[in-house]
Amino acid sequence: MRAAVLVPNALTLARAVGAIAAWRAARRGNLRRANTLLGLSATTDVLDGYAARRLGAVTATGAALDPTADRALIAAAIYVLAKSKSCSRNLLGLIALREATLVVVVLGTVDTPPTRRGVTTSGKLATTLALSGTAVCLQGRLRGSARLHRIGNVVLGASLPFGYLSLASHANRRLGRR
Repeated sequence: MRAAVLVPNALTLARAVGAIAAWRAARRGNLRRANTLLGLSATTDVLDGYAARRLGAVTATGAALDPTADRALIAAAIYVLAKSKSCSRNLLGLIALREATLVVVVLGTVDTPPTRRGVTTSGKLATTLALSGTAVCLQGRLRGSARLHRIGNVVLGASLPFGYLSLASHANRRLGRR
């Protein structure tokens, strides 16, 4: 069981490290590397939960680490998009506001065991859309393609309602409603 617990948590930590590496790459102006690192890190978001369930290694530690790594990854994606100037500032502001509010709401549930906080489908969908939109926006920027840039912005915009739906779900849990 101990080795089984290490696999999902290692994947989650790899996501956080990848997010930091993507941020550093963007800071140094290497947008291609930042995009690759964001993509690899996003893959671990799918794999860690699957591995935890498959190996019977769902733990409170993993449940607390996962959303933390998700927030780090989204923060890195926002930074990369802002640095590359490949996304509308208004859209980035809305995504950043949603993420900051989500952090406050989830931190407000500290008294709730992490395994009971739950993952919302809308939250996972919002994260997936946000990271996919980031990748497409960056590709548009790197290739000089206005079409890819527009598509990426549409996908990023599509992440907003799902993110706010997830936020509402977490807030309802915090208020004791289902």
